[in-house]
Amino acid sequence: MLPEIVMGGATFYDMSGIISPDRYQRYATLGISLHHSVGAAHFPDLNLSGSTMDEEIAHIRQIEAQHLAQGFGGFGYQAIAFESGRVYVAGDCMGARAHVAGRNGEIDGICMAGDYRALRPAQPLIAGVARYYRARVNVLGVLPIKGHRGWATPGNETTCPGDAGLAAVIGAIYAHTVAQEVGMTDQEIKDIIDLAIKVQVLDPLAAHQAEHEERGHDGVKGAMAAHITGHKGQGNPIADPTFNPFA
Repeated sequence: MLPEIVMGGATFYDMSGIISPDRYQRYATLGISLHHSVGAAHFPDLNLSGSTMDEEIAHIRQIEAQHLAQGFGGFGYQAIAFESGRVYVAGDCMGARAHVAGRNGEIDGICMAGDYRALRPAQPLIAGVARYYRARVNVLGVLPIKGHRGWATPGNETTCPGDAGLAAVIGAIYAHTVAQEVGMTDQEIKDIIDLAIKVQVLDPLAAHQAEHEERGHDGVKGAMAAHITGHKGQGNPIADPTFNPFA
């Protein structure tokens, strides 16, 4: 059992005792980057369900070993969320780690355990990411949250955190923070809607109709909110009108 730590009004598990220490303190926090671990979410899988804390800790240790082997200095993210909804953090998360090349001194990062190129994240995982996001906002003020690809520097382009992961998680978080300014531009919001349609997280006809009910920035926000609250999906977290990742 790892110790608990309270941050931004929320409680997480502190993994700082089982991973390498922070490389240095960040000089700024411009936003939060969302990643996925890509490898199987449950390795090594002790009971074939991947549901225990021991298995999650084993996954963290596996990432730590992999990142050390790659010369990253240890576990690369400030936090990691699992399908169980548990979120593990590297202490106060103010240190620099190694998750966005060239920007580690200015970007906070959370990883989704698993491969979300095509697989949609489970609702507890999305809720875990949302809880971490809100906690960071409570500590640091309003921050944009983007996929790793959105923060990548030239020459370090990536598809992380996968189309399905990006659309479901960022879309759900944005839809439930419409009243706040979260630092996303009109184009970034539109890109999320388009990506959500591409991976069938949102219904394209509903998207088209909703977007034409209102215009400009409010129209894009209205479209996203309409998708979340009005479109009934196939157990899909972003399309489920009863699902609030912050609840």
